[in-house]
Amino acid sequence: MNWNLSEIFSHTMDMSFKASVIILLIMTIKHVLGNRLSPGWHYGLWFMLILRLILPGSLESSMSLYNLFPGPSQWGVDGNLFGFFPDAPQEMTGVSPGPSTPVHPVPDLTPLTNILAVIWFSVAGAMVAYIFLRSLTFLMAVRNHSQVTWETPLNLLESCKKELGIKTVLVLMETDLVQSPALFGYIRPRILLPRGMIESMDENALRLVFLHELRHLKHHDILTGLMAAILLALHWFNPLVWIAFHTMKQDREFACDAMTLSHLTLPEHRAYGLVLLNLASGKNGKNGKKPFSFTGLTGIMEHKSALKRRIEMIPAFKKRSPWYTLVVTACYLLLGMTVLTSAQVSATKTQTDQTQISKTLVNLLVQEAYGKVTPYYDATMARALPPKKLKAVWEGLISKTGAFKKIKATRSGQQGEFDIIFVTCDFANGPLDIKFVFNRESKISGMWFVPTQQ
Repeated sequence: MNWNLSEIFSHTMDMSFKASVIILLIMTIKHVLGNRLSPGWHYGLWFMLILRLILPGSLESSMSLYNLFPGPSQWGVDGNLFGFFPDAPQEMTGVSPGPSTPVHPVPDLTPLTNILAVIWFSVAGAMVAYIFLRSLTFLMAVRNHSQVTWETPLNLLESCKKELGIKTVLVLMETDLVQSPALFGYIRPRILLPRGMIESMDENALRLVFLHELRHLKHHDILTGLMAAILLALHWFNPLVWIAFHTMKQDREFACDAMTLSHLTLPEHRAYGLVLLNLASGKNGKNGKKPFSFTGLTGIMEHKSALKRRIEMIPAFKKRSPWYTLVVTACYLLLGMTVLTSAQVSATKTQTDQTQISKTLVNLLVQEAYGKVTPYYDATMARALPPKKLKAVWEGLISKTGAFKKIKATRSGQQGEFDIIFVTCDFANGPLDIKFVFNRESKISGMWFVPTQQ
């Protein structure tokens, strides 16, 4: 079992918990504000989730939403959901020098952690491989189809690009691989149309289709979809993430509709609605083979189930005032300060204090004053390692390491929100480190006996 895999798995679990909090908050905001929030801002909310999942760390803040939740030290024996400390896989068990039996001061959940980490990585890896293989397969299929060379639709596409200020080189193709217009690819984007659509659709309707797909291109929706798919693969075990990204894809189409409508005149709004209805009914072009839903492809009819809501949104659409944009932007910045930051760590003791506490605890163990050790524990450690069990652990250790001689040295470190103090002790059979893990409140969240680092 790779130590890094367990650490990554632990970090992923922590990030997934934080993501769940953001998802529930976003769902609440969307439900409460409803139509008072424009489609673009509904879609924009989900970028808070993407940023939270991408950022490896964040600044601590007293405004952080996570100040309302218990710290990792309160989730399990050693500071996370499954009762293991993030760097525990190689140092979880207390061992004495030589081929002796491991001593476990706290329940050893490393095997379970390793199994869960392997399962998580296997499923995530399979999903990521599927994403790229499916995209590659579709790309190979698309390359077997010829580009549109008709001057009229190509000139119309260039005119639409000019309207939106887009300079990206685009390829226009008709293919039986899609049932409705779609944008495919990010580095070399293509607009795919069902075979026969150019002949059956009038120029004004085709212009509206181009404007919609070009909006996807301008706002990098292909890249956003790829990031969302990879994040979903990493958090496949969290049903809230599945719900979130499904809702995000629907909101993306509503936002794209709204941005397209903002570019059109009022009479063209009705024409846009008719285009959506005709595309949903398959009146334009021949029916093609509908590809699996995958990243790298965004279609105007990607979610037919949301068609009714999209049509209802058209007559209700209205441009927002600059003041509205200013106020909502300020609210978004405030929201970002609460969900993109970490809980503020307010240490009650310095690391020097923790070093002194650790040396005191070792002396108490030597004096067999086990009842005086447990008050330094957090609540979970107090349940896991009461005085009677601590006595058995210490006596079992001494039987293998020999009599305690002295404290040789101490050293400190940090792992995430945890402070770590190593107390190097001399025993009759050789040196051994006693590792103390302190949580944010300077309470003991973990204690192990580990080989001394030479």
